[in-house]
Amino acid sequence: MPTDLKTIRLPERDDMLQRLTGVMDDPHAVERFYPLILRSAGRELNGMGVVNMVALAIEDYCNGMPPVVKSAVYMNLRRYVTALIDDDVVRADAFALLDEVNAERGQEAL
Repeated sequence: MPTDLKTIRLPERDDMLQRLTGVMDDPHAVERFYPLILRSAGRELNGMGVVNMVALAIEDYCNGMPPVVKSAVYMNLRRYVTALIDDDVVRADAFALLDEVNAERGQEAL
């Protein structure tokens, strides 16, 4: 992936929380998972950065949980990316990264 990717500024905390709860409004996620993502509110990131930020939050959140829980949360990764990125170019970069990772892993979609 090129290093000169377009960047966006992530939504501020309140807007970001509303977007995240639009993906999944589970009380446990709101209390334990979303604060990990909200740390990045207002940051400037490219698509790869957004994917990495959400993936790291998933890893932290799911630490010690059964693998099936982690898999279930990862099933929403594209929805989280869509919720957080308004710019079509940056979103396309993020999805291209996900597609590349999945192709290397021999899987359909993260």
